[in-house]
Amino acid sequence: MAQASERSVRGKSNGREALRSRADDVMEDFEELRKDVGRLYDAANQAARSELRFAKNRVGQLTSDLREQASERAEYFGEQIRTHPYVAIGASLGIGLLLGFVARRR
Repeated sequence: MAQASERSVRGKSNGREALRSRADDVMEDFEELRKDVGRLYDAANQAARSELRFAKNRVGQLTSDLREQASERAEYFGEQIRTHPYVAIGASLGIGLLLGFVARRR
């Protein structure tokens, strides 16, 4: 009988050690996972910042181009109005009448 109870005690202690060893392995795996997730976060953050800088530069360039085009067109229309003032007055009246009719229907 003494041998059976001794085996039982040894079995329990071996089971506890095995469980403790497994728990340590799981904790090590979690630590590695945490490190991997941290590295992935850093890489994604860096990529997002890079894309944001690229988009910001692109938007700045597009804004600059649009301002330049608007300035050129305003200058062109100014020249046309000075060259053909009566046509400009007629076009303004026509557009005004058209907008008046559209606004009246609503």
